[in-house]
Amino acid sequence: PESVDAVVIPIGDSALGRASEVARRLRDAYCGVEILNTGKLKKRMSRASESGASAALIIGEDELAEGRVQFKNLATGEQQAVSLEEALELLMDLRSELEHPELVKAFSDLTTAFEKLERLEPNQE
Repeated sequence: PESVDAVVIPIGDSALGRASEVARRLRDAYCGVEILNTGKLKKRMSRASESGASAALIIGEDELAEGRVQFKNLATGEQQAVSLEEALELLMDLRSELEHPELVKAFSDLTTAFEKLERLEPNQE
C-alpha cells in the first residue's frame, strides 16, 4: 500500500467538498493522502496518528470561511491555521526531514556550532 503523508479531516458535511479538493491538490504534489470523514474527531485523530501520516489537515466551518486549513504536525502536536500552499510547503519539509534525518541532524549541529561561535566572537563592526 502507498504510504500516507497526510490525512485530511473534514468537520461537517460542508467541509467534505473542500477536503476532496485539498486531497487532490496534495496528490498532484505526489503526497499520499487519506480522507477521514467518519466518526468522532478524537477517533479520527487517533486513526490519523496510527496511519503513519506526518500531518493532519483539519477543515471546519471557520477554515472554510477563511480559505485555510488547520495543519497539525502529528509528531510534535503543533497546530496552526495556514493556506493550502503553506500546508503543502510544511508537508514537504516534514517529508524531507523523514527521508533525510542525517541531513536534518547535520544542519542542526552546524547551526548550534555557529551559535556557539557567535557567542564566543560577537561581530566586530
